[in-house]
Amino acid sequence: MAIQITPKGNVLLSGRLTAHEETLLNARLNAGPKTIAQAPKIKRDVTDRKRKGGNDVQ
Repeated sequence: MAIQITPKGNVLLSGRLTAHEETLLNARLNAGPKTIAQAPKIKRDVTDRKRKGGNDVQ
């Protein structure tokens, strides 16, 4: 497997991964946040009001 570092510092991997490397990569990929991003509450409230036919107040 070849490893390259880009000018921005990203790591590029090419070739087949060993079982150990694949385990490390999967652990790193799955270590991110477990929540799903949502719109800010203010925008959700405005959208809900539009659906209900209420006035759009900002």
